[in-house]
Amino acid sequence: MRESVETLGSPEGGLWLKAEIGDDVPLENVEAVCCALEKYSTFYSG
Repeated sequence: MRESVETLGSPEGGLWLKAEIGDDVPLENVEAVCCALEKYSTFYSG
């Protein structure tokens, strides 16, 4: 996810992060995706 944010994002904003999770995905993976989305949602905020 960090690579995507660094490559596609910018300090001016405009990048939307979205994750789709199927019924067969383990809860640990869901938690990891949610944590990454939260972590990188403020990547350019300082």
